[in-house]
Formats: sequence, C-alpha cells, structure tokens
Amino acid sequence: MPNMLSRLGMDTKEAFLHRFDKGPIYVPPPRPSYSQHHPSSPDINKTPLFPRESYQAARLTKIEDMLQEYLRNQEESTKKMERRIDFIHESLGNKSEVLFKQVIKLDEDIKKLREDHDRS
Repeated sequence: MPNMLSRLGMDTKEAFLHRFDKGPIYVPPPRPSYSQHHPSSPDINKTPLFPRESYQAARLTKIEDMLQEYLRNQEESTKKMERRIDFIHESLGNKSEVLFKQVIKLDEDIKKLREDHDRS
C-alpha cells in the first residue's frame, strides 16, 4: 500500500486521517449473546420449540401405530403358518391312515405266520 499512497502523495498518517474526513465510520453494535437475554425473556436454548407433551403424545401415537402394524403382520404370519400346518396335516393324515392300515395288516400277517410256524 505504500506505493499507492506515495503515488497519491500521502503518507500513512495522512491516509488514516483522510479516512475520517467525511465523518465517523459506522460500526455495527455487538450482537448480544444468548446468555445475555433479559431475565423475563425465555432462554432460546432451554425453551423447546414444541411443548414436551405434544411431541411425546405424537411419539406415543407413532409407536402405537408401529405396534399395531407389527401385531397385524404377526397375525397374518400366524394365519399363513396355520394354513401351511393344516395342509401338511391333511396330506400326511391321509398317508398316515394308509400306513397305519398297512401296519395293522402286516401285524396280522406276522401273527398268522407265527401261528403257522408254531403248528408245524
């Protein structure tokens, strides 16, 4: 900056004083900190944006909705599983009856064979 001042024919002191020739320079007031609020005004950091009761109620409603959805999903899943089990029981039930009849018939045949063997 000395080169520009020297070109204008001013030294540093003259340039400094020239700055104030037109009057004082506007300096904005310092911003108050949040801790310097008037005691009657609420502290911005301590006052919640929403009352505690309202957001807790909203949160409870959301949790209840989530729980209801979970229970519905569980109920649907349970019904699907019960239908699968019923289907398996029906399909195995028919086979088990047939197998049971075969076992009874084989048991009767074994008894007859033993009786025949004992007689001979």
